[in-house]
Amino acid sequence: MLGENITLAWRSLMANKLRTFLTMLGIIIGIAAVIAITTIGNSTVEQTKKEYSQMGTNVINYYIYEDYTMSDTDDAGNVTEPADTSSQPQFTKDMMEKMVAKFGDKIDCIMMQAWLTSTQAKRDSASDSKTANITVQGVNNGFFKLPTNNFQLTAGTTFQEGQMGADDKVCIVSDKLVDNLFDGDYEGAIGQDIEFEMSDMDLGGQDENKQTYIYTIIGVYAYQIQGQDFQNSADMKNIQTDLYIPYLNAQSLVKYESGKQINYFSLNAKPGEDVFTLTDDIKAYLQSLVPAGTNAIVDGDNNATYIEQAEASVKQKSLQAALVGAIALLVGGIGVMNIMTVTIVERTKEIGTRKALGALNSDIRSQFITEAIMICLIGGAIGIAGGISIGFVACKMQGIAPVLSFKQIGIFFLISLAIGVFFGYYPAAKAARMNPIDALRYE
Repeated sequence: MLGENITLAWRSLMANKLRTFLTMLGIIIGIAAVIAITTIGNSTVEQTKKEYSQMGTNVINYYIYEDYTMSDTDDAGNVTEPADTSSQPQFTKDMMEKMVAKFGDKIDCIMMQAWLTSTQAKRDSASDSKTANITVQGVNNGFFKLPTNNFQLTAGTTFQEGQMGADDKVCIVSDKLVDNLFDGDYEGAIGQDIEFEMSDMDLGGQDENKQTYIYTIIGVYAYQIQGQDFQNSADMKNIQTDLYIPYLNAQSLVKYESGKQINYFSLNAKPGEDVFTLTDDIKAYLQSLVPAGTNAIVDGDNNATYIEQAEASVKQKSLQAALVGAIALLVGGIGVMNIMTVTIVERTKEIGTRKALGALNSDIRSQFITEAIMICLIGGAIGIAGGISIGFVACKMQGIAPVLSFKQIGIFFLISLAIGVFFGYYPAAKAARMNPIDALRYE
């Protein structure tokens, strides 16, 4: 019986192709819109997750800054005494030690970082003119452990015990610097001296005269090419890479007081820790250690929060898309009901003939419900295909990998089926209730 109903429905649809397509249009537009937007949204979230997972979802960043809004004001809101901005707030050594004592069992590593200046390096007392572009940074060993930095050692070691003090002149350089200055001999570069110049002004002073600094290479890391500019470049000599020196040594070089202060650091929570809870707990604890009478604010964020925000944004857009899709599907469903009502009127004699030959009310009803379902299922299939195509093209244009949700496709296919049953039932029931004599006499 089902096969016969499908055959009859197919013949009826093919007999009125344009009308059938126009009837399907609301279904097609509604489902295509929702599928396209959810595909783009899911792809964006997965891309965000991938990026932040590579950087480490357990990474937490902390900042301390002056709240310049905390000034004395009169009743009209006018500032009568500005906030004290003479001293930059900082995380003191005492605060950091207390934090480690309280939360050390939940922390994998802590990163300290100090940027100095960009300059050029060369081999110590080298007679040749080979140089390498560098940015000098002071870091502690936590820098190399933090997943955000994606640090990979090629040769040598990171800073060892006794190499992290203010007077230790050791450095870790990139493989690109070794390619330029030591002809790619990574192991041979270990223990060699390199020199670079920095002016007093570069370090926050007033003197423009440059001074030469000599450091001994203890490690070589693999430089990660950033962006597309150098991906296909045969000449890598102009790439500027980071040269790492001990954090305390970098602090000892800078001339201005704020350069010696810690107003930012990152840490990596141990696996299994609740990153959101730990972020808030450490932030509240550090805030409690801020000296009374200051306007310093401690803030913190983590990569997991950014993933949550991306997911929340996509959910909001998906709801908006679902609303648009629901309106289109409602219009499409009404169109199906309307066209089925017209079809039944046009085929009144056919219905009467079938009833006269013994067809039951249930047979007539199932015949026309089947036809309504076929309209919706075909429209749903076209809408799904169109939505996937639009979503894939949009993702490619944005440079992200498209992510397809088969669960959502299945849901929308079932929605198409439900629309066919719901909006097709009334016309089908009306057809089933027809008096065969009146139907045969219908003109």
